Amino acid sequence: MRTDIVSSLGVPVFIFIFLCSVINAIEIDEVLENIQKKENGISDLKVKIIQRIEFKEVDEKHTIRSEVTFKKPDKILLIQQDPESKTIVSDGKKLFIYSPLTKQVFVETWKNWKGISYIIPGIFNPEGRIQDLKKNYVFELLNEEKDAYVILLKPKRTKKIVLRTKKHLPEEFEFNMWISREDFLPVKSKFISQTVVCITELTDWQVNLEPPDELFRFKIPADVEVLRLE
Repeated sequence: MRTDIVSSLGVPVFIFIFLCSVINAIEIDEVLENIQKKENGISDLKVKIIQRIEFKEVDEKHTIRSEVTFKKPDKILLIQQDPESKTIVSDGKKLFIYSPLTKQVFVETWKNWKGISYIIPGIFNPEGRIQDLKKNYVFELLNEEKDAYVILLKPKRTKKIVLRTKKHLPEEFEFNMWISREDFLPVKSKFISQTVVCITELTDWQVNLEPPDELFRFKIPADVEVLRLE
C-alpha cells in the first residue's frame, strides 16, 4: 500500500499547487490577478517532477521522478521513471494506472481518483480553485527570495477540512509553496505532517503544446491483470 501511495503522489500535488497561490494582503490582488491571467492563458502543460518523501514512523525514504502532461480540463498523462516504471493516464472519464513490473492495470474513474485520500491526504483540494481553497485555508507570505515567493498555507481552525471523498485531512500539517516571481508558476512545495515529509520540485515547464487527445488514451496490454475499481 505504501508503494501505491508514493507512486501516485505526483498528479494531485501538482494540480493543487498549479491552481492556487496567494501572497500577503498588501500584494494579494495584484498577485492573484497575475496568477489568474497565467492560468487562463494555459490550455495544456508539461512539467518534470522530483519528489522526495520521508515516512517518519518507519524511517523510510523514497525519491520519485516523473513527467506530467496535463490538458484542460481533465486529461492527464504521468510517466514515472523512478523508482519503477509506471504510467497513469486519463481521458477525463476513465483513469488507468499501469505497472509493467507487476503486470497490472488498475482502472478507475477520473472523478473518484483525483481526490482520493490514499494519495497522502491533506495537501490538496479536489476542486483546486482559489475560491474553494479560501474556504478552508489562510495564506501567509514567509519570504521573498530572489526568484520565488515562499508562501505558507494554513488550515482554518474553525472547521475540519474534508475532501470530496469525505476523508478528513490531518489535524496538523504545514505546507509551503515556492512560486516563481517571473512567471507565477510553482517551482517547489514542502508538505510536513506528523508522519510524512514530502518535498516536490517542478522543472522544465512547457505550456500550450497542443498535445493530441490520442496521447491520453490507454490501450490495455494483452498480458496484464486488470483490476477494476470503478
